[in-house]
Amino acid sequence: MHAIKSVEMRCLYAFVLVAVGCAVDPFLDQPPVTLQVPISSSTLPNGLAVSVVPNHGAPLVSAVLAVGMGASIEDATTAGYSHMFEHMIFQGSQSVPSSVEFANRLAALGTRRNATTGVDRVTYYFTTETRTADEALGLFADALQRPALLAEALDKERKVVLAEFDLNEAQPDFVRYREMLRALYGEQSTRLHALGSREVVQTVTPDMLRAAHATFYVPNNALLVLSGDLTVDEGNALAQRHFGAWPTAADPFATRPLPTPTPVAVSTFSALDADIETVEISVAWPGPSGRDDPAGAFAGAVLASVTMLGDHSFRALVHSQAAYSASLQLNTTHSVGYVAVNISTPPQFARASLRSLHDILQRLGEVSDVSDEQLATAKDRMFATFLQSSSDAMQLPQLLAAQWGHGGSVDSYRAYADALYAVDRADIQAFARRYLRDRVHVGVLSARPDNLSLHSLHTALPELLP
Repeated sequence: MHAIKSVEMRCLYAFVLVAVGCAVDPFLDQPPVTLQVPISSSTLPNGLAVSVVPNHGAPLVSAVLAVGMGASIEDATTAGYSHMFEHMIFQGSQSVPSSVEFANRLAALGTRRNATTGVDRVTYYFTTETRTADEALGLFADALQRPALLAEALDKERKVVLAEFDLNEAQPDFVRYREMLRALYGEQSTRLHALGSREVVQTVTPDMLRAAHATFYVPNNALLVLSGDLTVDEGNALAQRHFGAWPTAADPFATRPLPTPTPVAVSTFSALDADIETVEISVAWPGPSGRDDPAGAFAGAVLASVTMLGDHSFRALVHSQAAYSASLQLNTTHSVGYVAVNISTPPQFARASLRSLHDILQRLGEVSDVSDEQLATAKDRMFATFLQSSSDAMQLPQLLAAQWGHGGSVDSYRAYADALYAVDRADIQAFARRYLRDRVHVGVLSARPDNLSLHSLHTALPELLP
């Protein structure tokens, strides 16, 4: 039986979500509400997966198209192709090759648009009024299937992407994160970093992008989600009208399956000079992938949520004032996963923080380390985030695309709540003993040079080793 605090949280969620069709579940060891999201899924003859989610709360329609591309398909010679595509798709189509005219047409329809590049997918999305959805989807579909990819537009967007590199590389956190991935996976770290490679972005040509587009931008490697003020029949008709003639092609992964990045075999540690007053520490080690250990990935995500609770042992790093902040994150993709701990600490307490973290990691996730109440509260918080996204017609398509990814499906969304509430303390213990004990670590520390030498911080990271 969950504690009273959890019951109160559950009642609040049920109250907030009654408007989107939720019913209170009387069993407190199950999801607190049952979310009635009317998702209709089908596949066009050309292989395009289509999901339609009616929601008539406002006269708006949102569309998301996810493509199985992203950093995971890229090696050192192509790292950045997916990100460049993200910028180029909305620069015009073969029918409307002018990027200015293309943008003006979408703007005239009242369309809000954007795109993101991840590890497992590139996602494009727009939201528009119901009355303009047909015309907007036509422009959107034309650009995705037949992008202009003109040299002039590429040169312009290349500068934009290179400015992203400049902005990110000026931030010590980004530099430390990228070095952490490089230390953990070597040259294969490009498959986990969506920004790509500066060198590749500087030299990529329209023909290179066209060749990659022909390989990966095919309907049988994509998901279309339509959500909002439309019926299932209307959504399916729109999908067929604008994407039905998109020619199917060979499965891009049939002859070249996604490789699994191999982590380092020996623990390594490094220190980076950074003009900051604090000491920032990142430590990472291999974790579960969505393909090879989905149950472990779910248990690890719940444990990460538990460590955010103010009364959990992990927060001792902050409560003891040895650290300003501390977090444990599980990063899971289809083919690979890793656990990362990040600590921000005063220079004089850096070594003490590392010693405390070492001790915490030795017992983290054990049955005695996670109470029933903490487990229930952590699940409820994760479920609340899930519900908030599910009740928003603009966020839901992106949530479905995230669940789809490489090797996933919309069914992962439907199973989320049951899988979340099936996690128990024994599952968390199994995750901790498999992924948190006796693992090869990589550690990267950022600090000012004077603090590195004054506190001998270049020798402190190995203290993390069990």
